[in-house]
Order: sequence, then structure tokens, then C-alpha cells
Amino acid sequence: MEHDFWHEAWSKSDQPGWQQQDINPFLRKHWTAAGAASGETVFVPLCGRSHDMMWLHEYGHHVIGIDLSISALEEFCKQQSIDAVCERDGDLTVFRAPGWTLYAGDFFKLQSEHLTRVSRIYDRAALIALPPLMRKSYADHLRSILPGGSEIFLITIAYDQEEMKGPPFSVPESEVRDHYEEWFEVDLLESLSGEEQLGNLRQRGLKTVSESSYVLRPKAASET
Repeated sequence: MEHDFWHEAWSKSDQPGWQQQDINPFLRKHWTAAGAASGETVFVPLCGRSHDMMWLHEYGHHVIGIDLSISALEEFCKQQSIDAVCERDGDLTVFRAPGWTLYAGDFFKLQSEHLTRVSRIYDRAALIALPPLMRKSYADHLRSILPGGSEIFLITIAYDQEEMKGPPFSVPESEVRDHYEEWFEVDLLESLSGEEQLGNLRQRGLKTVSESSYVLRPKAASET
């Protein structure tokens, strides 16, 4: 991962649209309908301080997250009163607590052995956080380290990229399919567009935005 890009992005993490203060409505509405069950282990890539992780934990999931920023994970644990033990795990730093495994470090240092119990992925802020070339590398690495049968719950936004410099970046449905459709059935759950979807992104010059949620289910081996 390009560390300079990511650390610069985190230095601007208080700008409008970067950190969402509310639980994502698509998560509340579609998570169970997409097949999630309490007790599963869920992986949240590029998790930052996302409040959605707390919702997943309270739903009954063991949450595994990773973020380049160790300070983001320290702040999250402090904000949520998570009494985590911090230790080294190879190239990564890990915060462990009942129901939590949070890695600090380069996403590309994460290997399949870190995710052996994962059955579901929640990507609300990873794909849209990265510029185009990094998005392809991210999707390829994610696919390579996931246990067989893992499903991805993905949320993206799409907008006129000339109106706002990301992150978050615009990722249209066509790109989602380019990255994943060879290996996954890509099902669009819901897409909402209009000014009402802008939230605090309005402060950064956007006039309209579309937010979409997908579930990606692995294709059978004969289909790939």
C-alpha cells in the first residue's frame, strides 16, 4: 500500500464525508437479508474508526479489522471502551479483546492465515477509499486471502469526480463488476441517488451522489 497517500488521507480525516457518525442505513436494512447470522466472524478492511464495527459486534459477530493507522485503532478502542491487549504479529500490530481482532499495518501484509475463520466481509470504506490503481490491487489481494465461500457486503458511492477530489472516490457499478464478477455473483441490493444522499459531502462541492449496496457471492468452481 502507498503509505504516504494513506497517512496524508488520515491527516485530513476530519474533513466532511470521511468519517461517518451514523450506522450505515444499508447495513441496518440489508445485513440480515443478505444472509448474515450472529456468531460469524466478519472482516472489515481499512476499518478506521468506523461506528459500523460496533454495530457488527453488537449483532453478535467477532470483528476482524485492519487499518494502516495505529492511532485510528487506538482511538476506536478508547472511544468504545474496548480493553484490548496490544502485541506484535509479524509485520503487523494487533489489538485483541473478546470479540475483536484489530490489525494495524499494511493491508497487503495481511495473509490468509489471519482470516481463517472469516465467512463474511463488510466493505464500507475500503474500495471507495483508494485511487483507481490501488483499487485493483486491493480487490486482487482481498480475493487471494479470503477463505473459500466468503461473501462480501459492499457499499459504494458514485458521483462526478470533477466535482470533488477523493477520498472517498467514485466507484460505479461497472467498476465493481470489473473487479469481482469473474469470481463472484454480483447482486445489487439497493441504489439511492439524489441530493438527500449527500449528507456532509455537500460541503465539499458535490451536487448529487448515488450510494449502492451489493452482496458478492462466490461462483461455483465450474463457473470461474
